[in-house]
Amino acid sequence: MELTLNIDESGRTAPPPSDLPIENPPLVLDYTTKTTDLIFDHSSNNNNASDIHNMLIQNCKETTGEDLPLTFWLAANDDPRCLLEQLAKDIFMYHVKSIKEIDPDTSGCEWWVQLRPSLNRNRINSDAKEAQRGIEFHWDKDETLRDATGVFVHPHLSTVTYLTSNGAPTMVFDDSTPDEELLNRGMSRAFVSWPLCGKHLSFDGRFLHGAPSDLSNDCDTSIRCTFLVNIWLHHKPLGVQPFPKAFLSKMTKIQTTPVVIPRSSACVTRKVIVENTLHRFTWKLGPVSIHATIPMKEIQEERQSKANSGNIEICWPVDNMVTVRVDDSC
Repeated sequence: MELTLNIDESGRTAPPPSDLPIENPPLVLDYTTKTTDLIFDHSSNNNNASDIHNMLIQNCKETTGEDLPLTFWLAANDDPRCLLEQLAKDIFMYHVKSIKEIDPDTSGCEWWVQLRPSLNRNRINSDAKEAQRGIEFHWDKDETLRDATGVFVHPHLSTVTYLTSNGAPTMVFDDSTPDEELLNRGMSRAFVSWPLCGKHLSFDGRFLHGAPSDLSNDCDTSIRCTFLVNIWLHHKPLGVQPFPKAFLSKMTKIQTTPVVIPRSSACVTRKVIVENTLHRFTWKLGPVSIHATIPMKEIQEERQSKANSGNIEICWPVDNMVTVRVDDSC
């Protein structure tokens, strides 16, 4: 396989080098881990916000058939053909609106759906109970390129849009790119976002993340439905194709206006410093394990609070940082 990639000093894909002078510094994406509210638009035709939400849920279920790929591609200059592609395009444009020039041949969004518990066990890469309830820790990447060459190439941004308010929270570790130093350094900060219908989470596409069911309510058997959109610039993940035309008849047609209108301000996030060893957890990460102490009391309080947005930033001191190491539990 021969493929030319341009990587900048941050390890992100970049446009080809140019000899032309740069008149103005290039605008960049906001890589901050944060959540915002998405307002489901209710001004289009006779549909109200509830109608659009119900259609989104039903369309999400239609994408999980055995005959369909796991993820789908929508190029930067493609016109959406169905409601979910329109939602993906709305999210893509929201995040890249500050960038003046985008190469449509190598930029766009990769989108897919996660349902937990899964409606189709064949859609789960692992038969483990954890994979049936939550989502194991992983890095978003060009999966085909990784399998063929061992090289990690990440999207610029990873995003999660919650279409239900049930199930495990998303946990994103900062400073956790998959390099040879990961086993030798600790991770000192993580962002935890509880599902809340209409909430939109975005973070650096290089970051380790998952949805551990240990942090959810074990009694909650409702469907956790999330709509995932990865923002790719200057690289199209290998093998990812548009949603198959043959299945479009099962999908809702596009709306006359945007599906969602993002609020400009970020949701409030509560900060918690881990001062005591409260609850220890071990989560699998391929051939190694993540070991972390979690302040469950604060997490449960935040989950139950009606006044907050369900976000917590967890900070670990140097002597109690999250570690990643090889052990027998794997």
